[in-house]
Amino acid sequence: MNRGDKFTFFGFLLFISFALNPQVRAGDSQVYINEDLEPYVKQYESEDKFTRPSEKDGKHGKASGRVRHVDQQEYWCKRGTAAQEKVDRAKEKVVKAEEYCADMRSKKFWRGGSQGKVAASERKLEKAKEDLRSAEQSYRKTDDEAHRKGIPPGWLRCQF
Repeated sequence: MNRGDKFTFFGFLLFISFALNPQVRAGDSQVYINEDLEPYVKQYESEDKFTRPSEKDGKHGKASGRVRHVDQQEYWCKRGTAAQEKVDRAKEKVVKAEEYCADMRSKKFWRGGSQGKVAASERKLEKAKEDLRSAEQSYRKTDDEAHRKGIPPGWLRCQF
């Protein structure tokens, strides 16, 4: 067998392997059906679910409790801001209560103040800490709810 015959033989084998391959004959490699796409439905929700003007809704165009995309952004922005402000106010109260408690302890130590004022300041501090825990828990619930509903995290911080 000379060199030309070898090239012809291998060329013929290559042609046969491509000709007999079912994917080459079919043209398309794979067909996707709706069942293949179901895991991805929540990632890419269509804009259809947000607004559909109807006659009974009047001039605002909100259909059966569905809010527009922009209205949802504003809603979650206001809700996240309110929850964060509640946490910030609770933190400020804790700082003030700690300062007051330390001041009462100092007065009792140096001036012989009453134990009742120190105990009251400590109760006030514990109440402020409990309020802070409650506010943080409320913020986490809001954040979790937004996450479950597929809301982008930036919407809670008004970052559109």
